[in-house]
Amino acid sequence: MRRSLAQRDSIIRSAHEFTGTQQANSERACSMTHPTPLDPLTLPLHGSRLIEASAGTGKTFTIALLYVRLVLGARHSDDETAFIRPLTPPEILVMTFTNAATQELR
Repeated sequence: MRRSLAQRDSIIRSAHEFTGTQQANSERACSMTHPTPLDPLTLPLHGSRLIEASAGTGKTFTIALLYVRLVLGARHSDDETAFIRPLTPPEILVMTFTNAATQELR
């Protein structure tokens, strides 16, 4: 299923608005330990990634946003953070360790 550019831009705009709020909350909560802030809209989608964070910091949303980026593909031709091609859902493995997060991702 191909999405129109307008649909893709709308999803990305919504994600930017949400992640801006989530990142501000996350940075405040994590300022004591100095972790590297995670921006799910610019995180490279090649290789393996481990996301560790405290409760309520937006882990499930971040995983969902990374999943959407993998399915939609690159935002533009020179997007170096994108995977080499859009993936189909059966090609993506998502793991979580709580029933609540599993249900939310479904």
